[in-house]
Amino acid sequence: MTNRGFTLVEAMIGVAMLGIACVAAYSAFDVFSLRAIAQAQETQAVLALESEVEHYLRGEGLSPQTRTALTQNLPGATMTSRTQGNTITFTLKWRAADGRHGNADLTVLRRSP
Repeated sequence: MTNRGFTLVEAMIGVAMLGIACVAAYSAFDVFSLRAIAQAQETQAVLALESEVEHYLRGEGLSPQTRTALTQNLPGATMTSRTQGNTITFTLKWRAADGRHGNADLTVLRRSP
């Protein structure tokens, strides 16, 4: 007589191995999704910073739409500007989705009055 199929121990080992593989895959997925969200936030921050600089260069001052978009989509976002000599540096700081703090700087020549 030949035995076909698996013993209970073999089946339990297979299920345990599958469970371990699922836990590892879920952990990796969680990390990668947080990184993707953080990268999207960084891209959005740089675009907002560039928009702010464009408003400044056109002489329109600070854009309320950009400020509103920053506070809605980037947690803890603050934008500052600092003048030094003939340059002005715009700095944007925010708290990224993966828990790190983001920082973007953009320096341009100051407008002549």
